[in-house]
Amino acid sequence: MSFDRLAAVYSYMEYLVFGKDLERCRFRYLDALSDSRSILILGEGDGRFLNRLLRHNEHARVDCVDNSPAMVRKAQALISTSGDALNLRVKFHRISIDKFNFEPNYYDAVVTHFFLDCFSGDQLSRLISNIGTSANDSCRWLVSDFHYPNSGFTRIRAKIWIWFLYAFFYYAANLENRILVTAHPYIAQSGFQLMDRSHYSMGMLQSSLWQRLPDCGAVEDLGAQV
Repeated sequence: MSFDRLAAVYSYMEYLVFGKDLERCRFRYLDALSDSRSILILGEGDGRFLNRLLRHNEHARVDCVDNSPAMVRKAQALISTSGDALNLRVKFHRISIDKFNFEPNYYDAVVTHFFLDCFSGDQLSRLISNIGTSANDSCRWLVSDFHYPNSGFTRIRAKIWIWFLYAFFYYAANLENRILVTAHPYIAQSGFQLMDRSHYSMGMLQSSLWQRLPDCGAVEDLGAQV
């Protein structure tokens, strides 16, 4: 999976299809990371969230993992316009996620915006287990992903759009997964509790805030996910 071929036009495609709803998802719970000091971002893309995060939180240090060289260059160029102060707080890891070294009990915040929905159930199980191991006992997790509303026209609309998007990225970005698998149950099994959730684009997009709490158990009332 690589978004190199789309890097130059990705932001334009995003605005054309979804307007600013994807950005609203990404930034919805940014305030929850105001006090975070060690943050892991997986699949950052072109750097728009990273840039705002670094401006919003002046003390955080960030590990940013993305296997697309073109996307990483765009992210680096974006934060470079703000000078060395931001650059020094970010370490880019231009590797696939299966090669990243998840340091145990290290991060107090994790960010996965429109990243987890690229993986199958088996892949999610392994990946989220690794992320959970690397998260400390008070870690917060921001997640943005696609979503099937519970019923009615909005669900049918979402199924059509999401089928089209997976088909497009299968050919344009070598995306292996062809169906949407929700990551929420796997996140809950890793010891995180759903604190809040917001929906956009008639329910097809969702942004959620998770918190690791002692003995929080499984998340209740996730709603229909398939």
